[in-house]
Amino acid sequence: MAYSPHSPNWTPVTNTEANQITGSTYTPGFTYSYETSSLPSPLQKLPGLKEAYVSGYCETYKDVKDVEVRGELAVARHDGTGKAYVYFFAVSFSAVYFAGPYKPRDGHSYDTASGVSIEKLFGVSPTPEKK
Repeated sequence: MAYSPHSPNWTPVTNTEANQITGSTYTPGFTYSYETSSLPSPLQKLPGLKEAYVSGYCETYKDVKDVEVRGELAVARHDGTGKAYVYFFAVSFSAVYFAGPYKPRDGHSYDTASGVSIEKLFGVSPTPEKK
């Protein structure tokens, strides 16, 4: 399902996935490599999945659905060309959710031989609408 920045469809993750996502952003504002096997299970099924990154926001916020948006996951896959997608992750009460995909403007399609700059993936998407 396509990502809508105004009213994202938040998908819950398992407790193990939640601990891995939130634990991987212990220093907000930095980007970290992220094991693809630790991604939420629907994302692990992306064809040609190659790599993933995670970054937590320095300033989290509540969206219109009262979910605290905490950061972004970026995933890259290869299917002849490279393709990158961004997903938001958020917390509501004791549950963790993700929403997406969002296609970065400059970094969505790229040459697999030269890769894509991480700066083209993070912080360039329209964030979920603030409460």
